[in-house]
Amino acid sequence: RDYDNRIDRFVEEFNVSAKLGYDFDDASSLELGYAYYDDRRGEGYKYNIPEGSHRDFDTNRVNLLYKRAVNDWQWQLSGFYQREEYYWHRDFADTASIYKVLSDRDDYGTALSVSTDISDHSTLILGADMRISEVDAIDDYDASSDFAMNKGRLEQYAFYVQDELRFLDDRLIVVGGIRFDTAKFKDGLYESNVSPFDLVSGSL
Repeated sequence: RDYDNRIDRFVEEFNVSAKLGYDFDDASSLELGYAYYDDRRGEGYKYNIPEGSHRDFDTNRVNLLYKRAVNDWQWQLSGFYQREEYYWHRDFADTASIYKVLSDRDDYGTALSVSTDISDHSTLILGADMRISEVDAIDDYDASSDFAMNKGRLEQYAFYVQDELRFLDDRLIVVGGIRFDTAKFKDGLYESNVSPFDLVSGSL
């Protein structure tokens, strides 16, 4: 409490979302969703920056969901895209050490699931997921040309089969399944002109 450079921490949040759906018929429907989230957080200390050290998260997300029933099969296809713009202004007593973190983070993917009742007490579900995450970020020093940059891409894929068994008038439900996941990191890059981090600059 007696820290000379202490200031009050703060959190400012704002979010809004909307959803629009349309039924083509009794067997098919489409749903579109959008969400925006804005978040700013003060970290409780100040040397040179008016707001002190603080972070910002600005996020936009779009979701799309399509459902369809064909005979005894239920199909569900979904997709999403999310962009998070991350900002962090770090404040230090040494003005040469102050820097900004500017990071764009993209996540997008799709999922497909198909289900059918194979008996009065059993539902079979087949599915697949794909998700890709990317980052493009830089640490930019306020008082010099120093920087540190990082980029990368993560790809994730999954396939699964699942059976849901129901007993005792659905009071007992047993779920069993098997799932395979694989992930791959690629297009990684780190580059900096700040010693000693410049020694590890290059592809990852």
